Amino acid sequence: MKAPPVIHSKQTAQEHYNFNSNVQQCSRPPMPPPQPPVQRKSLPVEITLLSKNPPIQGALKVCVALYEYKDLEGSSAAKCVPGSRVDILEYTNKDWWKGTCDKVQGYFPVSYLEDVPPNGSVVRALYDYEPQQSDELGIHRGQVVFKIEDQGNGWLYGRIKSQRGIFPKSYVEELSEFL
Repeated sequence: MKAPPVIHSKQTAQEHYNFNSNVQQCSRPPMPPPQPPVQRKSLPVEITLLSKNPPIQGALKVCVALYEYKDLEGSSAAKCVPGSRVDILEYTNKDWWKGTCDKVQGYFPVSYLEDVPPNGSVVRALYDYEPQQSDELGIHRGQVVFKIEDQGNGWLYGRIKSQRGIFPKSYVEELSEFL
């Protein structure tokens, strides 16, 4: 076994070692840098009811919130919970997008959102489900799942990020704002 390298007085152990390669993935991504300053010059946006409607006028696309987010710094008080529909109005920068959630406009971290597939359906887990077989998908209460297909016999086929598999239909609820 190789001896650890000598760390010089001005160099800390954290600076010497690359800890990023050993960090395990969290269930929630890190927060992006602070949101951009509020621009006073903006175009008016018409807000409509979000249920069973296409994206609101002026929206670039529809996303779903994967994690809870509350804008504590801005005056807009924008917030969303997992499964919330977010209509994207502006690609502000690579870390933040301007959008509307529950009729409130604000900035949302890009890493907390995922595009809704055009013909896709979004469901939210009501209960935890641990997979029993390799073709099953584990889900956790409150988690957002993209439904791909109804398998029949009470099973759905869907995905969470890049993982795909089947899970019990009775363990999820259809999110009506994405129908």
